[in-house]
Amino acid sequence: VVARRKDGMEFPAHLSVNEITLPDGRGFAAILRDITDAVAARDALAASEEASRRMLAAVPEHVMRVRADGLILDFLPAGTEDPAEYIGKYAVEVFGDEPAAQLQACMARCFSSGGVQSEEYRSDHPHESRYFQAPPPALARAAVLQISRALTSRRQLREDLAAPTAHPP
Repeated sequence: VVARRKDGMEFPAHLSVNEITLPDGRGFAAILRDITDAVAARDALAASEEASRRMLAAVPEHVMRVRADGLILDFLPAGTEDPAEYIGKYAVEVFGDEPAAQLQACMARCFSSGGVQSEEYRSDHPHESRYFQAPPPALARAAVLQISRALTSRRQLREDLAAPTAHPP
């Protein structure tokens, strides 16, 4: 509710009303609590979360939080992928056996070293074949944050440059 101070200033408040029994009938007891600070904190948190969402949306890479057993807990796509295709599924279901095994090995190294690890792997994605570099820093002993950078065009350029070229006679 919105309450008004003696000086006329309005403020957000929480109103609690209870019925009470009195010797001469019934009555009501009300407690009004100023929640200005709580509302300000809630609004600041919402603004901070929105700013974080916008920053992450601008990152041109996939961001996943993956549990140690390979379960994808969160997924922020780099493109038009639907996060629902990833969240709640195991890496092996989404990426296939070999990339999931490489991710698990990378995560194990991350957990044992406590630092950032990197792994380049190929994933047969439904839309195209991609190569990723995934540095998952340990968030906790139960999950890692994996940031995947598509390296397909870089790898293709490297392969094109390494291929022998035919010279005209």
